[in-house]
Amino acid sequence: MANEAAGIAHSLLKVLNLEIRDETEMQRLLVSNLKRGKQIGLRGELIDTARHLYLLTEKVLGEMRGQAAAVSDDEDEAIYEVNEEDRPANVYDARLDRFVGLGSDELGLASDLEVHLAAHPHSTDYVTLANVNLHYVRRNLAEAKRFLKDEESYGYRNVFERCSVLLSDAGEQSAASITYNLARNDSNLKLARLIFRYRNNLD
Repeated sequence: MANEAAGIAHSLLKVLNLEIRDETEMQRLLVSNLKRGKQIGLRGELIDTARHLYLLTEKVLGEMRGQAAAVSDDEDEAIYEVNEEDRPANVYDARLDRFVGLGSDELGLASDLEVHLAAHPHSTDYVTLANVNLHYVRRNLAEAKRFLKDEESYGYRNVFERCSVLLSDAGEQSAASITYNLARNDSNLKLARLIFRYRNNLD
């Protein structure tokens, strides 16, 4: 299994490093390797990044075909348990309004996690995010990763993505970074990141 995991990682790195220029081949490698990665329980930042890239390419391809792109709900075909109805590209999408105002318990968070990392943008205190402790952000990220290995959750996915954005360190290339762009259109999160990184001498 270790050899197979290494092979999957190598293939995904080739895609992410743009060693493969053919879009069809890139899409084929992403799909086949991520599906196999799920079957053997492979996780980690590489897999999460590749899965995010896959979802982005699915969305773009769907738009090009003039239809909504979707990840199959079939357990055998799904890459991870991701409900795209709950995770549209716009973090303020009206379909997410049902998460506005929910607290830690309603979001299913562990009591030691920061609710403002998980809450809907309309319920998030971005000043709190800008002032959160660096080690606390890292701990929240680790907890979110552990949870998401077994189950998809709006709250935990927000924790994972927001922590990843706050910790994203691509220097002048940040705007092109996949990790940074997990913020999607949340401009308040991007501003909170600037303050957070200035406070912690990260830039």
